[in-house]
Parts: sequence; C-alpha cells; structure tokens
Amino acid sequence: MRHALMLPLLVVLAIVAVSALARSASAAPGPSNLPCLGSHDCPYGEYCSVTDMRGTCLPFPKSRVPCESHEQCGQAAYCDPMHLICVPDRARPPSLIGKPCDPEMEYYCGDEAACCEIMGEFYCQVDCP
Repeated sequence: MRHALMLPLLVVLAIVAVSALARSASAAPGPSNLPCLGSHDCPYGEYCSVTDMRGTCLPFPKSRVPCESHEQCGQAAYCDPMHLICVPDRARPPSLIGKPCDPEMEYYCGDEAACCEIMGEFYCQVDCP
C-alpha cells in the first residue's frame, strides 16, 4: 500500500522538477559585460557601449530601429556602426580617432573620421595620408 502512494508522489515531484528546469533554461541571460573596443568584440545580440574610453558589451535595445547614419537615430541615440541599429547615446564613443578600425566596416569610424591604413595597421583618422 505504501508503494502505491509513493508512485504518484514521485510522478508529481518529477513534473515539478522538469518544469522548474525548463523555466530556468528559458530565462534570458544577462549582459555579458565583456570589455570591447567595438561591437565586433561582443557576442551575438550585444553591442559595444563606450564610456570614458572603455567599452562594455551590452544587450541591444528592445526596440531595434535600423539606421545608416547617426542623424537617423535622433538626439538620444546613435547608429551602431557594425549592426546598423540605433543604440542609446550613452554608448557613443567620445572619439574614435586614433582607435583601431576594420576597413571592411564602412561606418566604423563614424561621421568624423575614416579608417586609414598606417604602416600596415588600420586606425580611425580625420584624413587618410
């Protein structure tokens, strides 16, 4: 008789345990907070937020507005050069001039600079030599 009562109890406990595991597995992970020089350094779904010349990978905003230039994002946002979506203005680098860049990424250096080759390396510069 005791075994007959234990079986339904074990089934209920198993169902509760499986549903708890499913909930925890489906929970969205938090930001990676990895250091970055640009969005190319961040995992999928994150961009590089740069403050005080230090970058940190953060998740994209919930509403993703596509862009091709900073002007399309309005006053409180700017266009992430790698993903071409508007991200919060606090992420805007103070200046990318002198920072390494990727020549394949057309908008990487923003509106103020171009990605220039200097002694075999690429850097954001106001004018290419």
